[in-house]
Amino acid sequence: MILKLKMLCSQDGPFVTHCHTFFEILWFKRQRIQVRRVIKGVCLLCEIAVISVFIFYPLLLYGKKSYLKAPILQPTIRLDLHPNAQHIPVYDQNGLASCYAHATAQFIDFYRFIHDPNPQKNQVLTSPIKLAIDASIIERNQYDPKKNSIAGGHPSDALAAAARYGLCDYRKTEPKSLSFLDFHFATMGELHRFIHSNLEADPRFLWSGLYQLAVKWCSYSFQKIFDQPIPKDLIDVALRRYGNSLDVLKIIADRVCEPFTIQWEIPQIARKERGFVAIKDMESVIKDQLTQLKPVLIGYCGSILTDAKYEGLGVFNTIKKDCDPHTSVIVGMKTKNNQTYFLVRNSWGISCQQYAWECENGQIWIPEKELMKNTFEITYFK
Repeated sequence: MILKLKMLCSQDGPFVTHCHTFFEILWFKRQRIQVRRVIKGVCLLCEIAVISVFIFYPLLLYGKKSYLKAPILQPTIRLDLHPNAQHIPVYDQNGLASCYAHATAQFIDFYRFIHDPNPQKNQVLTSPIKLAIDASIIERNQYDPKKNSIAGGHPSDALAAAARYGLCDYRKTEPKSLSFLDFHFATMGELHRFIHSNLEADPRFLWSGLYQLAVKWCSYSFQKIFDQPIPKDLIDVALRRYGNSLDVLKIIADRVCEPFTIQWEIPQIARKERGFVAIKDMESVIKDQLTQLKPVLIGYCGSILTDAKYEGLGVFNTIKKDCDPHTSVIVGMKTKNNQTYFLVRNSWGISCQQYAWECENGQIWIPEKELMKNTFEITYFK
């Protein structure tokens, strides 16, 4: 049909003008159809682009964070293998509730030995027992007037005790055998309370055979605690003068340590508590401290040591009721299978049988995430 119209329009005649007009209309219609198709195609591409942005951009961001971004591998750091700190042993509190003092003693010694400008000087280990006694005295005087033993305490009091009273030589106060050490502390405390209750009832009790027997038992307990004989006259004076077992312990410990006390200027201390700082902040501080070859004191729920699935912190980082507060010192970190592990040096001896994690002579490798789910505070040197 179009070909016939073209032939007619090519001839001279009255239809020429109308033919040209007709073909012009056809051409414009075809052009408009093509333009519409182009516009529709552009609109379709725009719709696809918008949908792609809303769908794929969040995935791209998530991918950058979790997949596209390579994990940061932490270097392996071992303070326990440092040449100046290799001689620091893993302590055993042996039933005493003195983890705060044993961990603080190691915390001080690792920093002191590694960062001492003269590593051959004052390389004497700090006595946890003396630190526990001094810390308990500070706690009793400031917070708890009824405190009558070294059981239970806080690292901040132990650090304050080290600054106020100095550090005692480990060899002068730590017994060679730790068996029944908690029994001897308890026995001494009970005997002391027994003596004072009888003295208050009747001062003539001082001259009784029962009092002399109690003094002998106290002397025996002190000898087991400090691994050396204690003069009975010193015990006698201490028992008569003081009504609190801590004061008696303090007098005996000071006499034992007096010639061997190390005065050390403690650097500035910083603490971070869960609830006031985010988990990431605690993690970054621990990593930064270890990178500077500085140990970190950690307060956490001790159940994580034996139960790998335990989580001691609840909603809003509150400490659960079944959390068993414990204190240890972190002395290393490593990366394994793209996961950071912290090396926690505990004070339960060198046995590894009770732990749920990889263990090296009483030191436990705990995954960073699992440890942070149970950590409520850290203490470190600035």
